[in-house]
Amino acid sequence: MLYWPVLIALAGILLFMLYLRGLLNRKIVQAILLLLVIVHLFAFGMDYHSTIREERILPETPALQLVKSDKDIFRIVGTNIDVMPNTCMVHGLYDVRGLDFPRPRYLELCKAIVGRD
Repeated sequence: MLYWPVLIALAGILLFMLYLRGLLNRKIVQAILLLLVIVHLFAFGMDYHSTIREERILPETPALQLVKSDKDIFRIVGTNIDVMPNTCMVHGLYDVRGLDFPRPRYLELCKAIVGRD
């Protein structure tokens, strides 16, 4: 895999040199360049983003199940990494932090509670 970028770059340079010498016409160069781009994307894109089940990314913990079972309208706040920002909407919960960057006063509250945001 280390040599793929070098090989693709060399193929592109060779293609460009053949085009400048008049050995290849424009349509063939365009088709080969398209093929090089496709090879490049597949060579580097395969297994780049592995498939992970949703349960492993956002696990359903007993505490989360307890909070989800309460049907009243309320907001929750996760301290430290208990409930990461912007993950409450996946579970249908309302977060005090909302979906925006926290304000300085909120950060002061978090630091007072646990020492960090």
